[in-house]
Amino acid sequence: MKKIILYAFMVLIYSSASMAQDSINWRKMGNNKGVSFYEIQNDFKNYWKDKTPSRSRGYKPFKRWESYMSERVYPSGNMNLPSSAYTNYIEWQKRNNSSRQATNNLITSNWTEVGPIGSPTGPSPYTRTGAGRTTFIRFSPDLATMYVGTPDGGLWKSTNNGASWTTNTDFLGVIGCSDIAITPSNPNVMYLATGDIESDRKSIGILKSIDGGNTWNPTSLTFTVQEGYKISKLLMDPSNSQKMIVATNTGIFYTTDGWQTNTFVSVNGEYPTLYDMEFKPGNANANTVYAAGTKLYKSTDFGATWVQITNGIPTTDIIRIALGVSPNNDNYVYALIAKANSSFKGVYRSSDSGSSFSTMSTTPNLLGYAEDGNDTAGQGFYDLAIAVSPVDANYLVVGGINHWISSNGGSTWINTSVWDSGEVHADVHDVYYLPNSGTTVFSCNDGGIFKSTDNGDQWTDISSNLAIGQVVGLGLSQTNSDFIVAGQQDNGTNLKTVSSWTNINGGDGGECFTDYTDNNTIYVQYVEGKYSRSDDGGTNVSPIQTGLPTGMDFYSPFKIDPNNHLKIYSGGTPVLYTSNNKGNLWSPLGSSAGTGNIKDFVVAPSNSAIIYTVQEDAISKSTNSGTSFSNITTGLPTNASFKSITVSNTNPNKIWVTYSGFIATSKVFKSIDGGLTWTNISSGLPNLPINTVVYRDNSPQDEVYIGADIGIFTMSNATSTWTTFMTGLPNVAVRDLEIYYPTNKLRAGTYGRGIWESNLSNAGSSTSWTGAVSTDWNNTGNWSNGIPNSTLEAIINYPSSGSNLPVISNNATANKITLNSTTTLLVTATNSLTVTNEIVNDGILTLENNSNLIQINNSTNTGSGNTIVNRNSSLIKRQDYTMWSSPVNGAQTLKNFSPLTVTSPIRFNSYNPATLPDGYFEPLTNTLINSPFEIGKGYLIRVADNHPTVATVWNGVFNGLPNNGTISASITPNQSGISGFNAIGNPYPSDLDLPLFFAENTNLTGTAYFWRKTNGAANGYGYCTWASGVWTTNTSNALAPTNDKISPGQAFIVQASSGTSVTFKNTMRTIENTDNFYRSNNSNTINGMWLNLNDNNSNFSQNAIVYADGSTNGYDHGKDAKLLREQDFSIYSIFDNNNYTIQSRSVPLISSEIIPIGIKTQTDGNYSISIDHISGFFSSAQDIYIKDLLNNTIQSLSNPYTFFTTSGSIDNRFQIMYASALNTDSNILNQNDIIVFGTENGIKINSEKIEIEKIRIYDYTGRLLIERNNVKNKSITIDTSIYKNLLGLIQINTTDNKIIYKKIKL
Repeated sequence: MKKIILYAFMVLIYSSASMAQDSINWRKMGNNKGVSFYEIQNDFKNYWKDKTPSRSRGYKPFKRWESYMSERVYPSGNMNLPSSAYTNYIEWQKRNNSSRQATNNLITSNWTEVGPIGSPTGPSPYTRTGAGRTTFIRFSPDLATMYVGTPDGGLWKSTNNGASWTTNTDFLGVIGCSDIAITPSNPNVMYLATGDIESDRKSIGILKSIDGGNTWNPTSLTFTVQEGYKISKLLMDPSNSQKMIVATNTGIFYTTDGWQTNTFVSVNGEYPTLYDMEFKPGNANANTVYAAGTKLYKSTDFGATWVQITNGIPTTDIIRIALGVSPNNDNYVYALIAKANSSFKGVYRSSDSGSSFSTMSTTPNLLGYAEDGNDTAGQGFYDLAIAVSPVDANYLVVGGINHWISSNGGSTWINTSVWDSGEVHADVHDVYYLPNSGTTVFSCNDGGIFKSTDNGDQWTDISSNLAIGQVVGLGLSQTNSDFIVAGQQDNGTNLKTVSSWTNINGGDGGECFTDYTDNNTIYVQYVEGKYSRSDDGGTNVSPIQTGLPTGMDFYSPFKIDPNNHLKIYSGGTPVLYTSNNKGNLWSPLGSSAGTGNIKDFVVAPSNSAIIYTVQEDAISKSTNSGTSFSNITTGLPTNASFKSITVSNTNPNKIWVTYSGFIATSKVFKSIDGGLTWTNISSGLPNLPINTVVYRDNSPQDEVYIGADIGIFTMSNATSTWTTFMTGLPNVAVRDLEIYYPTNKLRAGTYGRGIWESNLSNAGSSTSWTGAVSTDWNNTGNWSNGIPNSTLEAIINYPSSGSNLPVISNNATANKITLNSTTTLLVTATNSLTVTNEIVNDGILTLENNSNLIQINNSTNTGSGNTIVNRNSSLIKRQDYTMWSSPVNGAQTLKNFSPLTVTSPIRFNSYNPATLPDGYFEPLTNTLINSPFEIGKGYLIRVADNHPTVATVWNGVFNGLPNNGTISASITPNQSGISGFNAIGNPYPSDLDLPLFFAENTNLTGTAYFWRKTNGAANGYGYCTWASGVWTTNTSNALAPTNDKISPGQAFIVQASSGTSVTFKNTMRTIENTDNFYRSNNSNTINGMWLNLNDNNSNFSQNAIVYADGSTNGYDHGKDAKLLREQDFSIYSIFDNNNYTIQSRSVPLISSEIIPIGIKTQTDGNYSISIDHISGFFSSAQDIYIKDLLNNTIQSLSNPYTFFTTSGSIDNRFQIMYASALNTDSNILNQNDIIVFGTENGIKINSEKIEIEKIRIYDYTGRLLIERNNVKNKSITIDTSIYKNLLGLIQINTTDNKIIYKKIKL
């Protein structure tokens, strides 16, 4: 990150008249001069006291400004205070040697950008919602580079016409920038105007860069924030780059030597706030300058003297004027004027270089919200812009709330962008033509940067990767690192899922969160307590405001009870409100002790009866769930506004309170006795408002993080001082902090640069083994700093006295594990050890059979020690084979793993996918059996030759470093002459979740095959087939994974339709604690039946027919499973000319269905088909029949059906039926009754006969992607753009209870 080099400020002396008091107008907010915040606030209250707030009349921008300003200026009302943030921070840096990074290298941060990057999608009718606010766009002289300025996110640069953007001005986040001037002869020399006229960003002057913006230095025009300057415009003489002029809120500054020196002048003897300024076009005309605020002025001597223009132009009832000129006619000057109430006053034109003006139009209302301009609203104080075509001085583009164009000098107008249309964002701050272009014009607005190539008729968002979101609220899933909710100013509430962002609630976003038990339940906020909830993951959002009062704070605190997920709370009024039913109905609790509204509150996680509230002048506490509150402010200063509060998750008496405002000694206070006494821990912090505080749960050292108007700081009992936590973080205000505990990430919502994340600090986050009491890992007396947890590293040293080394006999967690030499750690059977980060093992870590080691992050395990993973086989006999895969990496070879397995001939095998039709195991070479296991690969190994001849467990022992993180294993896909079947295996020392594995690896068919060979058995080759939680087997000693989990060390077979690798991830790791590889019975709870084929010689085969949502009666990827090999003895269902051991069919079951069944036998003889077991609706008296077409008989399968057959494959004899006599079922629609076809961003569904009731869209695994209920229409269009190129299934229910299924490609 580039740093600005600061020199001593030059103090400028100017007349005290420059800050003379204005007549107060609340619409001007911080641009009122010589008055306090409270005077402006009272003017606003008096104006609205008898009126109902309505859109586009300035109410919302003021309330947003009020929310920001009130807490920062309390109690003085001095509006210069917020702009001192940057200088206070710089002074603090100098006092602290430019950094507060501790010498303890554990306190480090590594901030990276999370987003939103650019503009999130939707919601309809909007294609995009908005990236964030921009204020100006300018171009390099050769037009190859464009620059966009933002008030809170710095200056951004694009060299490819807006396709992508970069910034190196993150120091500008809290300063703002308002304009830039670029030297025509040397574009590397640039001048930047700091501050922002439309917000409360006071300027620090003009900065200069001589290296294309890589570094910036002050010039002679340098302000202190106490001087209160704001710059609105910076112009450079096109014929002399040393001459520049700036318009400010107190007059004019100009230079003739590139800002080595400067001159300040009044404007016609006045010191007005100037919002706009333009040269007379032309290289020789720069001495003529027009400037405007609430009056229009002209200079003919480059700003040295000025006169007010009054001829033909209004001089009263004005809040702001914007100017437009064109090189097409350098005599033309346009003035766009907003009335004192911010509505449209008129467009006026001069044809004599500003000497006199004519009225071009006073209607329609160009500044209001109405599409036809037939309203009286407007926000001209906030959004007012005009541009004149460089090639046609009669063509105008005006920006207010919307965009309007005129082709006749402003006589008539056309509205080209209504905010509700979704084409372009509202609230325009700049419209600007590409120099020399008669068609290309740009709009800077509250949603980003937009481009039109047809003179403002149609607009395209080119915000691309601008990361400038003004985030005010942040919510995290408790289980999914990619699931983030963000409330943003101007651009609603946005939801991140995986890598994309989608808008789920419009307007201004605020506090937001998810139900910690269900990610589908999302709570969002529009302003003033307008809360809503989504129960379907953000697809639909409904208001939850019944029982809440009106007039709540602009941003109201809004939270969920940490122990009862149905209970939520709201502040924003003097009384805390609560709802016990997810917001459906609210009721008030007791009143807090202070004055004003509740700004923040916290419910103690360890005891929900204890609640703390924050008002600007008081902290209150309830011990009876909010029924009543007591004042616990005693001992706390009230010289600044209280802002935020947090509490320990284990001790409700440990609390931290932060202050807003600019009192250096009032930043953070701590209490360890529930507010009876307080300790000031503000020392060492910069004098900045502290906006948010978060406690790190289960922190033995009481680690807290705070977010300020610049940056993030951390403290714990281990450090006892505040330390910066900002490496890589822009210098922006941090409005919210949240911790994602599964990966120990701190996430920050910044005001101007979106969301960022960093690993949590490791300071004070370790505990050492002492063994003082016993060997029990979970005994706190055995540790120096408490039992390890997900945020606390475990260091295993050899005990200084005694010999107790740790044993895990109950599930345990640790942030990191370090085993020093001569130490051991044992994880006993049926228990698990979960480690967030890496393991450094210089000792011995032993995992007993049926234990698990899970790691969360993709950390690299190191060390010179050994990890021993014990894994028992199932009951096997001598010469039996088992499939293995190694959970560790290192020097252990296959031969080391099973040294007594026969090698002459070789009985170590790998799978050859080229052996048709299904591949087959073939012996390895001597070289390979004396090589280490290939990670993620499956091997078939015969048991040791000294193994008993009776069925006995064989103990496999793996030695090495435990595998962790993302692992890629090579495979060969299905292609000409190659089957695509591959043997792979669980690479982790923990169970592997099969559904998650197949969801990640969509290049696989979604079926897993488990193989073994049982020596001496009549049907010695044992197979189990698994698909979507259903499995079948051809051996009574079943091979299936327990609860869809693959044990450590277990291998299996898959078929690849494409790709050359499969991926394993830590997110697939889970705990099942399976006794051994296989289980002995099938416990499926799906709607299904399992058919067995038996003979008189103990041969056995199985077929499953199941019914599931999202399935069809054709082939369903990941649900239907073919036979791996055409076995000599098998039963299967038949469709699509293929034989399936698992067939998944559509629901509901139709009584007229007929399912062909085939068998294959070895010899002539008697056989039987029977039901092994049934589940789901088959358990509710569903009749199942078998029809023998050879004998023309139908028999219920309540009893086995016995028959005689000759050997071979028999595919046309048997059928499964659900009625003894075939019927028709009227509950199924004809496929042609409903048509589904693709659109640009999704699908459209048309029903010819009956209205549609419900739509469900599934992916090929059966995961529900989209649901639409209560459609009640014959046509519906659904946006599926986030699921592009995904194969899926659509289920359509009609209002007359009929159903149809169709396969689709999204």
